[in-house]
Amino acid sequence: MELKTLNTFLRASEMGKFSKTAQELGYSQSAVTMQIQQLENELGVKLFDRVGRTVSVTPAGARLAVYARTILQTMQQAINDIKNEDVSGKLRIGIAESLCSIYFPSILKKYHQKYPLVEIVLRSSGQEDMFGMLTRNEIDMVYTLDEHIYRSELQKVMERPENVIFVSSAKNELAKKENIAIKDIIDKDIILTEKGMSYRDQLEQYLASQNMELTPFLEMGDTDVICHLVEEDMGISFLPEYTVKKSIKNGLIAKLDVNECSIKVYRQLLCRKEKFITPQMQAMFDLMMEEEEK
Repeated sequence: MELKTLNTFLRASEMGKFSKTAQELGYSQSAVTMQIQQLENELGVKLFDRVGRTVSVTPAGARLAVYARTILQTMQQAINDIKNEDVSGKLRIGIAESLCSIYFPSILKKYHQKYPLVEIVLRSSGQEDMFGMLTRNEIDMVYTLDEHIYRSELQKVMERPENVIFVSSAKNELAKKENIAIKDIIDKDIILTEKGMSYRDQLEQYLASQNMELTPFLEMGDTDVICHLVEEDMGISFLPEYTVKKSIKNGLIAKLDVNECSIKVYRQLLCRKEKFITPQMQAMFDLMMEEEEK
């Protein structure tokens, strides 16, 4: 059993297609098929169910994938340690837009300084689109902001809670009021992130349970722009606290005293359980955990 064959098997189990596996590894499709057949003959078990142009691992294949991943990761760690090899390659990350503009710049800077040979690709999209890309192996990990995500096929590397708050300009009449009722907010000019953001969905669900609804005069995905509009007193918004923390500290934005609706979301870093953890992925995991512990 060769490491090359194990790597081909593992990539095929992740991608679900021999043709895409061949393309990624630089083999012909027939070479991939032959390696899988040799491995099946050597083990005496069927590793894939073939349906049309797609393949899926059998129970025996799933068990082998666990061992193959461990073997290949251990071998890569040994090579890196012995050769003192620099981490290189491509790292593809799906990321929520607000995290990309607030939390991630300092992490990217430190990562690039430490691992300058890694090519980083960031993809910002809606949650379902990001998880679709993760399933298709178009990205290596997802860094998102949402409710608790529990999916059997995903491994959660990190999770941190974040508060979501109502905010206005510090000049707004509501900024100095206490115990503000939501009904006194929803008829104001409201600026919200686009539909599909988990905290907006939770807010609308809460309002619906109270027989209320709000209609924003403006909605957009860029929380930085929303923050600037709120500073200029163009409306009230509902945002993760970390996105407006600097503006609150500088006295430009006020956190409104609304207690009847408490919503919490979580920053979460996830990858697929069956994904082979490359050195560049592990380096990002380690760096992000180090930063969270500071």
